Amino acid sequence: RAIKRFVNIFRIVKAHEDYPNNLAADETTMVVFLLALPLGNYKNLYARFIHFMNNNDEATIVSQFFTEIENSGNLDDKTTRTASKLKEILASNTLAIPLSKLKKQYPLLQRFSYVTD
Repeated sequence: RAIKRFVNIFRIVKAHEDYPNNLAADETTMVVFLLALPLGNYKNLYARFIHFMNNNDEATIVSQFFTEIENSGNLDDKTTRTASKLKEILASNTLAIPLSKLKKQYPLLQRFSYVTD
């Protein structure tokens, strides 16, 4: 069900007039990541990730989010395990993408997340 929802939302986003047709591969990866995060097993990380993205410098890379979670002593075990699992799944080139790539696409994508801040 989550996959079907993701595919449908991605189709809508791609058809949207504000979606650029000439995205680089790493930017497309970030679009997919931002759309998928609130839909699947990792949705409990979505609000925390958006907060991280909005409160860090654009040069900060995605892997820093996971480093902060690993180093935080005040998170429950489920959140830490979920973040650890997601980090294992993401390719190393995805983890090295700067937040500027996400921040660029987020204004369009946030309206499709169905998550309220």
